[in-house]
Amino acid sequence: MTDAQPGLAGRAGAALETRKAPSLVQQVGDQTAAVERALPAHLKGQGEAFVRAAQTLIRATPKLAQCDPATVLGGLLTASSLGLEFGPLGHCYLVPYGNKAQFILGYRGITDLAWRSGKLVSIEAREVKANDDFEFSYGLDPFLRHVPCMNGDRGPSIAYYGVAHFKGGGHYFLVMSRDDVEAHRKHSKSGTSGPWKEHYDAMARKTVVRAMSPFLPLTTEVERAIAQDGVVASGTEADNLEVETPDWDDDEAVDAEVVS
Repeated sequence: MTDAQPGLAGRAGAALETRKAPSLVQQVGDQTAAVERALPAHLKGQGEAFVRAAQTLIRATPKLAQCDPATVLGGLLTASSLGLEFGPLGHCYLVPYGNKAQFILGYRGITDLAWRSGKLVSIEAREVKANDDFEFSYGLDPFLRHVPCMNGDRGPSIAYYGVAHFKGGGHYFLVMSRDDVEAHRKHSKSGTSGPWKEHYDAMARKTVVRAMSPFLPLTTEVERAIAQDGVVASGTEADNLEVETPDWDDDEAVDAEVVS
């Protein structure tokens, strides 16, 4: 007598081996329809592209695969609802913090959101190097002048500033020292990893634009988007995400100047 036919227990064991839990990359792929529903109107039809960008990020960041899948999916839906894509453009990031994934806005993401308000002619932020020619003043006669050093090493970054020009006239600027930026970085859970470690100047510029936001003519939608910076969200539908409170202290005062 031969064992040509495996026993019931053997067949059950083989079946269990083939039914492995889906990987995080697969779980993200399964949320394509939810991502498509979350996208703003001007990006409808690009759900698959947003999912592929998230899958590429997960493959490139092994620690994300160790995070609670619900927070990874929540971060993806947060980004999708804002119309911001993970990737080399620096619109936004998904950063592991312990066993959770934290959504982080990038400099290009926050400036894109601000520009979408339709009330700005332009908005930008720049870093000031030690060897640049830089001076500014607030008060009754405010001004800002920045001439980057073009001969030799510009030196390390010592300050950052943002400038916004309004439709209808007027502009607003804000200058933050390196110490000002460091105070915000140290307050963030992701301040020692992710984009802060790899793209410090870009994150510092984003910090300036975010500090400017209470003084800009932004829509409530953009203000809501900025409020998502630094959140840990979980869920599979953008309208029903559970969100942990961000680390940023919006009550922290920063000196600034609005010029009409």
